[in-house]
Amino acid sequence: MQTYASFLMVLVAGALAKASIVLPLNDRERIEVTISQTSLTRISFQNDRICSVFGIADEYSLEADENHGEIFIRPLHSNPIQLTITTENGFTQDLRLIPKEGGTEALIITEELTAPVRGEKSPLIRTEVEELLEACQQNRIPLGYTLSPITLTTVKSPYLLVRDIQNDRLRGLTFEMKEKAPLTEANFAKTCGLPLQDIVAIVMPTIPFRGGHIYVVARNNP
Repeated sequence: MQTYASFLMVLVAGALAKASIVLPLNDRERIEVTISQTSLTRISFQNDRICSVFGIADEYSLEADENHGEIFIRPLHSNPIQLTITTENGFTQDLRLIPKEGGTEALIITEELTAPVRGEKSPLIRTEVEELLEACQQNRIPLGYTLSPITLTTVKSPYLLVRDIQNDRLRGLTFEMKEKAPLTEANFAKTCGLPLQDIVAIVMPTIPFRGGHIYVVARNNP
């Protein structure tokens, strides 16, 4: 991850202190999540028990807590790990676990098959936001995100929206500065067309008055 010129965390601060990643079950798509490269990561289902795990044995070591129906995964190398987990209640979830340096957070999968109700903010973690920002800067679409069409109304803003990738939780937006002028996070938030309370993070150009791109992560279920 490169050092960003400007990094504004608006809503994430309170959620970053949480020790668990809570994600809704999605039996139609593979969930991608970051785990610790060196430590055990606990994976569990809320109100359910894991009964089977399918994957490539030489990619990870696995310990099972049969009393609580949980598993603990430790990567054996730095490559992503593909897992399929089934539960006693008949749910199946595909996972793509990406090893990263740093501490570990437990992964808890809920049995809610639908997106969160509007107005209920699901917890975010720093790596989730940073990886989406990195994907925006590299002009790629992470697993689980889709490219959305751009509306013509964005041309009325001094910041032209040129790319929008999103899932049911977050949006990764790329804006092009149409005017070479001084820029601050507050001024941008007022004119970019996004409510300030929905913005999670902003990456600004190093020298904004020379133009460039602005990368934004915003909640998609505010």
